[in-house]
Amino acid sequence: MASIRKSNNAFYITASISRNGESIRRYMTWKKPKDMNARDACKQAQRIADDFEQKLKQGFEIDPSITFSAFTTKWQSEYAAKQHRHTTIVREEKLLERINSHLGTIRLYKITAGDIRNCLSEIAANRQDKKCVCKTDLSKMLRSRNIKKATFVKEAQIAYSTFAKVLRGEAVSMNTIAKISRILNLEETKDYELVSGGGKYSGKTILHYYRLISKILTDAVRWEYILNNPCLRVEPPKVRKKRVDYLDDKQTKQFVSALKNAKDPYRTAVLLLLHLGCRRGELLGLQWDDIDLTDNTVDISKALLYTPERGVYMDETKTDESIRRLAIHPTVSCALKEYKAWQGEQRELAGDQWQDTNFVFTKWNGTPVRPDTFTSWVRRFVEKNNLPKITPKGLRHTSATLLIMNGLNVRSLANRLGHAKTSTTTDIYSHALKSMDEIAANILENAINQGFADD
Repeated sequence: MASIRKSNNAFYITASISRNGESIRRYMTWKKPKDMNARDACKQAQRIADDFEQKLKQGFEIDPSITFSAFTTKWQSEYAAKQHRHTTIVREEKLLERINSHLGTIRLYKITAGDIRNCLSEIAANRQDKKCVCKTDLSKMLRSRNIKKATFVKEAQIAYSTFAKVLRGEAVSMNTIAKISRILNLEETKDYELVSGGGKYSGKTILHYYRLISKILTDAVRWEYILNNPCLRVEPPKVRKKRVDYLDDKQTKQFVSALKNAKDPYRTAVLLLLHLGCRRGELLGLQWDDIDLTDNTVDISKALLYTPERGVYMDETKTDESIRRLAIHPTVSCALKEYKAWQGEQRELAGDQWQDTNFVFTKWNGTPVRPDTFTSWVRRFVEKNNLPKITPKGLRHTSATLLIMNGLNVRSLANRLGHAKTSTTTDIYSHALKSMDEIAANILENAINQGFADD
């Protein structure tokens, strides 16, 4: 039987077993939570000791030397690199930089719920995404050095839309300025200045940290490195529900009216986005083989993504349920036929410089429109036409809201949007569903009152 030695709030557990004629002894430490009384703590320590001993008998081995940082490196290479999309991996790497600064040196099996709470509290209280504004005319600087913008953003590994913000004098992250400075040798105070920084992170941001820590520790349990996940004893950060941005009926009509005067490929791309309600990457990842202009259908099975490190690339859809076939109205098919003819004219104009990528929405040389470029175009279009502020994601929400307000049921809407669960749909579009419920109440009231009136 495993032995337990108590010292203050810590329980030191020793388990001994015999394996192949050899005596094996392993140790672990469990700390009593502050809100647990002494009697319950002793019972819990005994349960943990029994479980620890049983795991050892089953062949379970704890590596007492492995730290959280060392395990996350293993987790990234053996799990995340194989299971997660590139954009997710990039985001996780940034989160782990902060997490490892607090938990990295702690041995994996010694991490407690208190350690995790302290880690999240420190991250929440010390926001590090400082914002800077560039004071120097970078366009002029690039011209003087004979450097093209497209070449520069690729070398600096920043998105073109981010660089466009710098050129417009908008605030960008310190990390972006550092990447630009690495090539152009910018000087602080002379070429750029800090405009904001510090403060606290929102609950949603901290929830991303919490979920990543919990996922890593859950896998540590599954891989038999630790006995339990201490993150389960930490309450997740509370997140205030974000308002869904969308256009109402009147605003949508104004938007579409202004769209008639826009230029392709963006005019047709935005029109199709409104009709499909798809994600931005799904829209830009469409190829002509995915569209049947006779049967009026669009097959969505992939997405076009972009990161500064990797550039533009094709990836799988967000979930398996995101692979779907969507119907479009014949008028949309006619618009796509006209657009395809226009694209053919652009191919002739580009001549040898045209690249046959088969993408539906392309730049002048046949290469696909980048996701960030598309978002920037929508922003400029809205500003130019004095329309309500909206993003490609907001146009997706607009499409979904219009369908709900016109009577489409939640299950059909979830299928059209590519949601894995209808609960996701009802949670996001509760505003529209509430309005429809009020309409239903009015319909019943009129029907019931009419019955009384007839009597």
